Amino acid sequence: MRIVVRSGTLDYLLDGLESHRLDVVLSNHVPARDAATRWNAHTIDRQPVALIAAPGIGNPELSVVELLSRYPIAVPTRESSMRVEFDALVDRLELHPRLLAEVDDMALLRLMARQARSLVLVPPIVVADELESGELHVLANLPGCFETFSALRVERQFPNELLRELFITPSGN
Repeated sequence: MRIVVRSGTLDYLLDGLESHRLDVVLSNHVPARDAATRWNAHTIDRQPVALIAAPGIGNPELSVVELLSRYPIAVPTRESSMRVEFDALVDRLELHPRLLAEVDDMALLRLMARQARSLVLVPPIVVADELESGELHVLANLPGCFETFSALRVERQFPNELLRELFITPSGN
């Protein structure tokens, strides 16, 4: 078996999937489908999302409503699954948080969490080292907000058997 990992825009990767140059695309965003779409999305994992900040910003004893009302926040762009869920949460809570930045890269969100004087919406696993060292802290877990990771595949006349096993075998077996 040979594994080649490529990164790129979702459009570029989906084109590679459709043209059979790629066997699977891993993404934290599932684009809209239409009648011409040939790929299927398989959820492979979900990570909880939290409000993260450097020490001295926020207070873990404050509620989510109080935190989002008092502090600016850096968030992923609207294409992100966790941003969709965050937007739904603030709509339900009738909040209008002050957006410091919309960021399409987890590494940049991680940097902002360390450097900005704001909250950052990110899965704690992304900043696990900083949380362990005390450089950052979790202010609040966001109920119902997750970053969802999916594997996008297309049906093939000669499917990749290893990927087939991955998606057919129930988890835990």
